[in-house]
Amino acid sequence: LALKEDGSVWSLAGEAPEKVLDNGVYIHSNGSASAAVLDNGELWCWGTLHQPGNVQNAITLDAPALCCEDVAQATCCYDGVLILKTDGTLLTLRYEDGELQLIPVA
Repeated sequence: LALKEDGSVWSLAGEAPEKVLDNGVYIHSNGSASAAVLDNGELWCWGTLHQPGNVQNAITLDAPALCCEDVAQATCCYDGVLILKTDGTLLTLRYEDGELQLIPVA
């Protein structure tokens, strides 16, 4: 995953680099999942997210999907995405009960 100075987000996973999104300000990948925060605070995620405690149960987002708004930073973890919102709230994006869920971190 690469972020160019012009804000374009590129995937380096295929045979050739592929442009994924525009207007990026922050990116992170753990090898199976990727996340990009855009300049308008949107969080876009793609790749594979596993259910916590059950790596056999997972969802794969083949294309970037809008997952959250008002995001400052995001980090792809083993079983989800840790999200810091602009108001200081911490959330995790996880695959649970057959769907993606935003869960507050206590």
